[in-house]
Amino acid sequence: AELDAILAEPALFAPYIEDRSNRPRNDQAGLLGNDAWSAVFLWKDGVEVPEIAARCPQTMKALAAAPLCRIPGRSPSILFSKLQAGAKIPPHHGLINTRLICHLPLVVPPACWFRVGGEERQWRAGEAWAFDDTIEHEAANDSDQDRTILIFDVWKPEITAEEQDLIRALFATIDASGAAAPKLGV
Repeated sequence: AELDAILAEPALFAPYIEDRSNRPRNDQAGLLGNDAWSAVFLWKDGVEVPEIAARCPQTMKALAAAPLCRIPGRSPSILFSKLQAGAKIPPHHGLINTRLICHLPLVVPPACWFRVGGEERQWRAGEAWAFDDTIEHEAANDSDQDRTILIFDVWKPEITAEEQDLIRALFATIDASGAAAPKLGV
């Protein structure tokens, strides 16, 4: 019901790939500013989006016990990701290997697939998985309907609480130096 209400308001979705001054500009597939891959964020770059999170209390409750990767100004990100019919997300990789990206397929027509490294999977509604996004991955919606999934990031299980604190301290030091560090994204 929460997702249905969000999907009923297409204006809530914004292109997932934004032009950010603190990230390398890489738009080989024409996805920069393109609604073909769009998102509605409940949390973005470590900051709750209250007007959206409030509309999704069951989703937020379900994630309350998840070991969300928490790095101020960077993580977590929690979002509904929509890939339009016929759209493709080209091979790419993330920036940090201390987290896993979790995908929960929600609205998945046939002919939607996802590849991480050498493993390709068909999307199936309700069948979640997590992966290290520093490994090359890509997605495609070869159907004639939009695909929507929930994405969020969690700490890798082998990262201890002490190591999590050290990672946060590292990023705080980078931020304190005045460097325009890239957001982690999901």
